[in-house]
Amino acid sequence: MLTPLTLEILWRRMIALVDEMAATLLRTSFSTVIGAANDFGCELLDANGNGLAHATRSMPVFNLLMPSVCKAVIQKYGDGIREGDIFICNDPWLLVGHTPDIAIVLPFFKDGVRVGFAASIAHMADIGGILDQNRARESYEEGLFIPLTRLYSGGQEVSVVLDFIHHNVRNPEMVIGDVHAQVSACHVGAQKALALLAEYALAGFGELAHEIHTRSEAAIRAAVRALPDGEYAAAIAFDELDGPLTAKLTLMVAGDQLTVNFAGSAPQHPRGGINSTLSYTTAHACYALKCALLPDVPSNEGCYAPFTICAPAGSIFNCIRPASTMNRTKSGWYIAPLIMTALSQALPKQVFAAGGLMGAISVYGREADGRGFNASLFNAGGLGATARNDGLHTTVFPSSASNVPVELFEVAAPVLISEKELIPDSGGAGQYRGGLGQRTSVRRLPGSTAHIIVSASPHRQDPAPEGLHGGEAGAPARVRLNGRWLTRLEATQLTGAYELRDGDELTVDTAGGGGYGSPIVRDPALIAKDRRDFGDKVKG
Repeated sequence: MLTPLTLEILWRRMIALVDEMAATLLRTSFSTVIGAANDFGCELLDANGNGLAHATRSMPVFNLLMPSVCKAVIQKYGDGIREGDIFICNDPWLLVGHTPDIAIVLPFFKDGVRVGFAASIAHMADIGGILDQNRARESYEEGLFIPLTRLYSGGQEVSVVLDFIHHNVRNPEMVIGDVHAQVSACHVGAQKALALLAEYALAGFGELAHEIHTRSEAAIRAAVRALPDGEYAAAIAFDELDGPLTAKLTLMVAGDQLTVNFAGSAPQHPRGGINSTLSYTTAHACYALKCALLPDVPSNEGCYAPFTICAPAGSIFNCIRPASTMNRTKSGWYIAPLIMTALSQALPKQVFAAGGLMGAISVYGREADGRGFNASLFNAGGLGATARNDGLHTTVFPSSASNVPVELFEVAAPVLISEKELIPDSGGAGQYRGGLGQRTSVRRLPGSTAHIIVSASPHRQDPAPEGLHGGEAGAPARVRLNGRWLTRLEATQLTGAYELRDGDELTVDTAGGGGYGSPIVRDPALIAKDRRDFGDKVKG
């Protein structure tokens, strides 16, 4: 049996191992969406596909779904899995809800026996399909679908798979370069894992996995058991292309079991890609629950054993193939605020108000000489306040993506960021204030002859991020084009494709986070700081 000290050392070593995978992926990636925005995940799993440890900067929903794809590999290929095999997949219903997220899975062996998997999921800059995502009615219009298959077979590259990718994406060098970066990261993970087993004379990860999962499961079950049994509900209406949609959940606690049911939510949407697959819904719900119940225990497979997530088939949170899903964040990112609102009734000190999410700006096009470019600028809104602290400014949640540095974005595409600043007083007032959103403006690079398509993804235009327990809502997201603030519908349509011409300027304001508690009881010292930061007209 592993001693607590040995278990802790091995646990920290595994985290260092997957962080090396992440560093490899970042150093060798081609796109800003991976190399700058950190839209990826790296994970080490045991021989049965159960998650052991993930990289510090891994995307939370990716971490939760890498075990699913590893178990799918085992189910499909079984004893046919060989040394030198590497698998690839981007099935939205198995993975992370839309086709740009590609999984790479590398099984590794010790003395001829499979002892684990190194896996990565990363967001590709392009996967083909229609540019105006608002017009997509089916997943067939949203790019190349890669079923679970071998990318390498016995150490030999399956070139036809890469040929299919090459001929179906707009920037094949960038996309295939990122796929190879994932493969390199998985090789690093496998090599380091085998070295770790050899150093500690372990035959495999079985005993270590059992200890990690058992202890984590016991901790999360104790946290669930501390909640009063009962039902806790939350609902929100959010606007999309065709009018208000309802997101609703009921959270049921019974002993050490917790069930989240999305019954009552809107039916799946016929266009625009805003539908969430059940896999994506489940990952977001589990992550939000863990954040509230057990934030200090590192995430692994055992943390999610007490949770059951269900949603009616054909609903916006459990769409049926081939529904369009490209913009599934427009529904899925409301799951965490819903869960925090529901849990605020039973766990008011461990939740936080709604945040401003993210307002990405993406550009795609070709230079006059035919060279293509594709870059994304991730811009976070403010995080909601808690019962103890003001919300953080410009922090992406429930994603763990990063705000992309302006310089990297401008190098990757012929555009100029003319404005990027915090928006004063955009956080909701309260005993603790919401974090600030930010304003970002983009123009064509002067003198550029490129054809440039730009899209914007504003979240939280209506409603603005809600406060909790008397806190006020944050400022909503807004979009300005050539000096005019757009209506909600006009701004939502920019999720599609807009040609950026000479003289055009597109501005995106991300939303501020909601406040927590009544502004009346805010500490006078904090109010004085607010006035120094925001001026005499500060709210609250």
